[in-house]
Amino acid sequence: RQAKWRIFENQSIKDDAVLNLDDPRSIPPSLKARVLYFSRSQAVERGVYLNEGEIISTIFGEPERVCRLNDLKMKEALPVENILAACAMTLLCGCSIEGIAKTLISFKGLPHRMEFVRDFRGVRYINDSKGTNIGAVMKSLESLQKPLTLIAGGRDKGADFSPLQNLMKNKVKQLILIGEAKEKMGLAFSNHDAVEKSDSMEEAVCRAAALAKEGEVVLLSPGCASFDMFRDYQERGDIFKKAVRALS
Repeated sequence: RQAKWRIFENQSIKDDAVLNLDDPRSIPPSLKARVLYFSRSQAVERGVYLNEGEIISTIFGEPERVCRLNDLKMKEALPVENILAACAMTLLCGCSIEGIAKTLISFKGLPHRMEFVRDFRGVRYINDSKGTNIGAVMKSLESLQKPLTLIAGGRDKGADFSPLQNLMKNKVKQLILIGEAKEKMGLAFSNHDAVEKSDSMEEAVCRAAALAKEGEVVLLSPGCASFDMFRDYQERGDIFKKAVRALS
């Protein structure tokens, strides 16, 4: 937290600091810059916030509607906080609300970040290979409502997996573990009803396809680094996508 606060140290009264009102721990105790907030849970006097599914800006005074979240193409996991922060920063840079709305509505997301791969036999396959830490996995699981088969594991970063316990219980129907961390993760989630281990991504995808039922989701969100089995998270995600597209 203190390292992040240093980002704002060299700002002056002529600069703007865009901060997350929903996470007070992240807000520096002292700032020289003009402060704007973004929030997904409450209206803000100067900034950008979410209100009944609509993105609202008060950066220039009266509330202005940007667009509705339902209009966005990113359906699997909307990075709402990122969207609100980006809206605030681009408005400060002089971009128009119309231009921002058009860009948000047409944006399909980035590879390996909750990337929709395929609908196969009524099951949606999502590539979140960039989810290399527990916080990222939590955000991904929180964003999905359907029963899940989760593929996770890789090279352990010394993480504490306990924060995932409740989400595992409430969201994950089946957990398939791969990589060096599969034994540690298997112990961490030993109280889960359905945990399996696979020796390769291809095997994990085939097993997930056999277990998932129509209307469900198969999610790759490893919570670990990729270097035990892959060159990087991009290669891991690409191999997952190749395996998913090979299903028949």
